[in-house]
Amino acid sequence: MKDYMGRAKARQESFNGWLKGTFNILGHRFRHNQRTAEKTMELHQTVVHACAVLIQYDYENGHPPFPLH
Repeated sequence: MKDYMGRAKARQESFNGWLKGTFNILGHRFRHNQRTAEKTMELHQTVVHACAVLIQYDYENGHPPFPLH
């Protein structure tokens, strides 16, 4: 179980590294303020979701986060 949890945490860190390094969205404050806080959060969620989709697409098309055995 420890090995499984360790691999899961490593995958999460790898994903966060992609968000931070490639898209630079975790390293800075989100400054695209909308009229309300709810609208700002909706926009932020959309941006993060779009980045996650791009990362998943990259994983599925020849660039997995870890070597496949």
